Amino acid sequence: HPERFDPAGYPHNTAAECIVFAYEEGNRAGVLNGIFCQPGDLAQLDSNQVNTLVLPPLTYAPQEITDRIKLLHDQGINLVCFEDAGALASVFGVKRRDRGARIDRVRRVDGGLARQVLAGVSELDVEHAGTVRDLRYALAGGTPLLACIDEAGAPIGPALVLNQGANARTLLWTTPPTDISR
Repeated sequence: HPERFDPAGYPHNTAAECIVFAYEEGNRAGVLNGIFCQPGDLAQLDSNQVNTLVLPPLTYAPQEITDRIKLLHDQGINLVCFEDAGALASVFGVKRRDRGARIDRVRRVDGGLARQVLAGVSELDVEHAGTVRDLRYALAGGTPLLACIDEAGAPIGPALVLNQGANARTLLWTTPPTDISR
C-alpha cells in the first residue's frame, strides 16, 4: 500500500493505522479484541474460531488470499476492510470508480440504518480537507452509513458501507478513517 503524504510532506501510512484504529475503537466500545494473524494463517481459520476478520487494504492481495477470505465470509465470518477491497469489491457492496475526488467532509447518511448505527454522529471533518483522496468506490448494493461530501456540500460517494451477505456482513471504509475526526 503506497504511503500518502500530508500537506507538510510527512509520510502517512494509513494501511498501518487501520488495524490499530479498529482495535482501539473496538476496545473503547467494550468489544473483546482478537488476535493478529499472517495471511498464511487464514487457511487454518473457520467460523467456529472467529466471527469477524479485520482486513488491511487488499490492494496487492494475491488471489489465493482473497479467495480464502471470500470462503470464510461465505461460511459466516463478518469482514471489516479499509480503503481497498481489491477483488472482493462486490462482497462489500461497492464497485470501482474511474477516478479520485476531493473530499471536504464526511456526513452521516440520512436514513434509518445509518441513524441507528451511528447515533450521535452527524458531520465529521477530514483531517487534510481538500486534498485529493483516492475515493475508489461507488455503491453497488451496499448500504452507505457515511458519505463523502465535496466543497459544495454535495455527496460524491460512500465513506463507510455496510453490506449483508447470505451468512455474514461486511463493512468497508472507502477512505482512511484515521483521516477523519470529529
